[in-house]
Amino acid sequence: IVFGDWSSDVCSSDLIQGSYAYHLWLHNSTQLSFGLSFTGYHYKIDEEQINFEDPNEPWMNNELRRGIFVPDAAFGIYLLNAKYNAGFSAEQLFRGSAKIGSEAYKYFSMDRHYYLFGSYYFELNSMTELEPSLLLMMSDQFKPQADIGVTYIYNKGFWAGLAYRTNGAVIANVGVKHTRIFIGYAFDFTLQEIQRITYGTHEITLAVKLGDSARKYRWLDRY
Repeated sequence: IVFGDWSSDVCSSDLIQGSYAYHLWLHNSTQLSFGLSFTGYHYKIDEEQINFEDPNEPWMNNELRRGIFVPDAAFGIYLLNAKYNAGFSAEQLFRGSAKIGSEAYKYFSMDRHYYLFGSYYFELNSMTELEPSLLLMMSDQFKPQADIGVTYIYNKGFWAGLAYRTNGAVIANVGVKHTRIFIGYAFDFTLQEIQRITYGTHEITLAVKLGDSARKYRWLDRY
């Protein structure tokens, strides 16, 4: 469970987030996992940070003065074994949103987002593997896009990959694993016209695996 709060010039907001995952084993080699998360936002006008010319301003006399609570949820399912993995997840299930401002936002809501993904590991020899992968993404607007990629893995400790995003982008990534430490770098380069004013997106990942996972858990040691 995660709690948080922050504020802008006119609004303050509190966050509560909780998640639960359940794992089970199929045929003693394949892991099936289910996950469910709940998020709640509480928005409230910060009266000390804003002044209205009209003392009867509607914003100061509606639900925002007392605060509004916006709930949402996400769900996922994941299948994993030594040769392949596949999963499905959905976000913004309640389509929750804070409707602040003009009446034009009266019926505004967040679109649900859906993700379907999978990959398969081909063993080239005792030291190297090749992993083709596919990620399909779609919202309630029914405008699907896909990431189609392939990753080269050497000695289960080094990997490098390249993917193409159908809306016009190329993603490259490289990473290394040493004992319990994982370090990765990814670069997202767009092929669309916006490329004229951006050099792309960089992402650096550092992870450390803690605990005696070999004895307490039976996770498959993938990337």
